[in-house]
Amino acid sequence: MANKFDIKEELSPQQRNLQGNSLIALGVLALLYSAFHFYTAATGPFQNIIQRSIHVSGAMILVFLFYKPAISRFSSDKPSWLDYIFMIFIATSCIYLIVNYDFVMNSSATSTMTQIILGWGTVILLLEAARRVMGIIFPALATLAILYGLLGPYFPGAWSHRGIGYDFMIEHLYLGTQGLWGITTAVTSTTVAIFIIFGVILMKSGASGFLMNLSLLIAGRTSGGPAKVAVLASSFFSMLSGSAPANVAVTGNITIPMMKRLNYDKNFAGAVEATASTGGQLAPPIMGAGAFLMAEFVGVSYVNIVIAATIPALLFYVSVFFSVHWKSVALGYKPLEKSEIPSIKDTFILGNVLVTIIPVSVLVIYLFGGGSAARAGFYATITCIAIYIFKDFRSTSFKTRFLNLVSMFVEAGKGLILIAILAGAAQIIVGLLSITGLGIKLSDMILGIGDQSGIITLFLAMIICIILGMGMPTTAAYLLASSTLASTLVQLGYDPLASHMFLFYFAVISAITPPVCVAVFVACGISQGDWLKTSKIAVMIGFPAFIIPYIFINSESLLLQGETITIVTSTVTTAIGIIIMSAGLMGNFFKNLSAVERLIIVAAGFLLILPGLTLNLVGGAVAIAYLLSRKFMAKLAT
Repeated sequence: MANKFDIKEELSPQQRNLQGNSLIALGVLALLYSAFHFYTAATGPFQNIIQRSIHVSGAMILVFLFYKPAISRFSSDKPSWLDYIFMIFIATSCIYLIVNYDFVMNSSATSTMTQIILGWGTVILLLEAARRVMGIIFPALATLAILYGLLGPYFPGAWSHRGIGYDFMIEHLYLGTQGLWGITTAVTSTTVAIFIIFGVILMKSGASGFLMNLSLLIAGRTSGGPAKVAVLASSFFSMLSGSAPANVAVTGNITIPMMKRLNYDKNFAGAVEATASTGGQLAPPIMGAGAFLMAEFVGVSYVNIVIAATIPALLFYVSVFFSVHWKSVALGYKPLEKSEIPSIKDTFILGNVLVTIIPVSVLVIYLFGGGSAARAGFYATITCIAIYIFKDFRSTSFKTRFLNLVSMFVEAGKGLILIAILAGAAQIIVGLLSITGLGIKLSDMILGIGDQSGIITLFLAMIICIILGMGMPTTAAYLLASSTLASTLVQLGYDPLASHMFLFYFAVISAITPPVCVAVFVACGISQGDWLKTSKIAVMIGFPAFIIPYIFINSESLLLQGETITIVTSTVTTAIGIIIMSAGLMGNFFKNLSAVERLIIVAAGFLLILPGLTLNLVGGAVAIAYLLSRKFMAKLAT
C-alpha cells in the first residue's frame, strides 16, 4: 500500500511534460546520472576534471531535455532539434576532456582552436542551462563577470585591470581546475551528490510517513496543534533534505490544508510552513549543500560544521515553535481532533522506524568516527536501501520495492540537476573574481563603506546575503557572499568559521524575506494566501533568528566553542530570551498583550539574548517584574 505521506513529484512551469520516447530517455539518463554518482561514492571519484565535467555536463544534457527554453518557438513539451544539438555538443565537450585528460592537464597553459570552440560553447550553454533552471539573475551575474574580465581596461579608476583575452579566459575556465571544474563542482560532484541521493531514498522508503505521524502524535493535541505539527514535521524533513522549497512542497501539502480546515488564517498557515521549512538548511545532520562547501572553504571537516550549527539551529526552531504557540493561544486556535491523531501502533511501524533511524545513525556514527562525509553518505544510503528492500521476503513485494528503488534513483538524478548547474555557473563567477582581482576590490569597498566598523560591516553583509538570496538558491547566494565577504569579516578579526556561518545563515533566511522569498511563494501556492502578508508574518515568526547570527559571530559559545559553563549559560539565556521575545512579537505572554506590554516584553527578551551577564540579569529582572506586577494587579482587581 502506498504511504499517504509519500513525496509527490510535481512539474514546475519551466519543466516539460515529456511523453513517449522522450520520457523514457529522461528516465534512463537520470538513472544513469545518479548511478554514476552512487558508483563513484562507493569506489572513489575519477580524476578531477573527468569527475566534475561528467557531473556538470550530465546535468546540462538533462536540462536541455527536461527544461523549456525562453524562445516560444522552441518552448514546448517536446525537445526541439536545437535542444538535441545542444545535448550533442555538451556530450562531445565532455568526451573530449575525458579522452584527452592527460594532454589537457599537461598543456592547460595553451589552448588549441578546438579547445577554444568547445570551451566557449560549454560556457555559453551552461549559462543557458542555468537560465532555464534558476531564472535570469544568476546567469546574468556570470555574464557580467565574463564581460568584466574581457573589458577590464575600459573600466574607470580602481575598477580597471589589464583585461583577459578570450583564449586565456577559456584556458582558465575550461582547461584547468580553477574555473568550471573548481572547488564548488568538486564538492557537489561527490559529497553533495551522494547526500541528495540519500535524502530522496530515505524519504521515499518510509521516513516521510513516520516523521509526519510522529509530529502529529507529539503536537497534534496541543493548542495550535496543526501549526506545531507543521513546525515539527518541517524540522524533521528539513534536517534530512536541506531544501526549503522542497520541504514546503512535501510537508506543506499536508499541514497547510490541515490548518485551513480548522479555520487558521491562510496567510498564517503559509508563513508557519515556510519559516519552519527554511530552517532545514541550518539543521544537522544533513544541512544544505552550502554547508559542505563551507567545510571546504574554512578548511575543516563537515563534522565541525555540524557541531557549530547545532545550537543556532536549535534556537531557530525554539523561535519558530514558541512564536506559533503564543500566536495560536492569542487567536484561540484549536488542536486537532483525536480521530486525526495516528495511534502509537500506526506511527511506530517497524519497517518505517528502522529505515529512518538506522541509516541516519550510520551516517552520524561514521561522521563522528572520523570518516569522510561522502563515504558516510554512501554507507547510510546502502543501509537505507538494504532495510527497504528486505522489509519482508515475499517475492511480489520484493519486486515492487526494487522497481520503486529504480524510480527513486531516477528522481534523485533529476534532483541533482539544480545543484550541478548551480555549481558550474557559480565557478564562472568565482573563477573570474579571482583572476580579475574583483573579489579583493569588492572587499575593500565594503570595508570602506563600513569604515572598519564591525557592526556596520556585519549589517552590510547581512543585507548583501539577503539580496543575493532573493534572486538565486541559497547555495549560490552563500557562494557569492563567501567569495567577497568572508575575507572582509576575517580581516575585522572575526573567526573564519563564525564568519562563514554568519553569511550562510542569512543566505538561508532570505527564503522568507520579501520581496523575493522562494519558500513563501511555494507555501502561498498551496495556501492560496497573499504572498506579501504571508512573508510579513513569516519574518515576524522568525524575527529572533535574524539576531542569532550577530550573537554567535561575537560570542562563539553558541557555536560550541569555548568553556562548557559559558556555552551552557549563553545557550540557556539566549533560548529564554527568544521565547520571551517571541511572546512580545506575537502579542501573548500567558495573556494577550497591549502595545506597551509588547514593547516591554520584546525589550526584556532582547536583553536576555545579548551576550553579557549584566544585560541578561536586567532582561530577566524586567520579565519577572512584569509577571509579578501583572499577578499583583490581578489580585487587586479581585
